[in-house]
Amino acid sequence: MSSDTVSRPLLGEVVRDGARQILAAALRDDVAATVDEVHESGHRLLARNSLRAQR
Repeated sequence: MSSDTVSRPLLGEVVRDGARQILAAALRDDVAATVDEVHESGHRLLARNSLRAQR
């Protein structure tokens, strides 16, 4: 078995993990920006639920 055969699945895993991390960070940033939006009346447009573990 060549090292190329072994490294391809590992490389794919690294790329997928990196993509997941980038998407998760983008989603966190998008949610944070949306939660921070305020209506002209001064009330937030969206309320975030607690980040505690589910029961």
